[in-house]
Amino acid sequence: MHDRAATYAASINAVLGDMLGSGKDGKVWLAIGPGQTRSVIKALERETGFQRELECYERLEEFEVRQIQGLIIPRLLGSDAELLVIEIGLVMPPRLIDFAKAYLDFEPEFTPEVWADWEEDRSERFGARWNDASRFVRS
Repeated sequence: MHDRAATYAASINAVLGDMLGSGKDGKVWLAIGPGQTRSVIKALERETGFQRELECYERLEEFEVRQIQGLIIPRLLGSDAELLVIEIGLVMPPRLIDFAKAYLDFEPEFTPEVWADWEEDRSERFGARWNDASRFVRS
């Protein structure tokens, strides 16, 4: 993933800085461009995650959504389908940046049992913050 992110960075005359995070769907780096301009480069693990994430950012751009319930949404700056890379603006917390598992225009077909297990897992992960985080799920 690092090589793909570095290739994209070079294509925009930037270099990769520190890794900002990683997860199941990909990794995220700071990109430093000419004049010390900064953006974020996300290298996704799989094409499906890349497509979902890109479609979400494109839809948010289309409707000029910059915030959802107090969470800042970064601007889509660029992408490369071959490299599975998305470039977004750098924003400070609180922010909403991960859309690789998001579905647009339809809800995924999971059984009620799968939804219940998923909900329980997220409740354990987020703890007291789950009530706030769950506002973004299935809505």
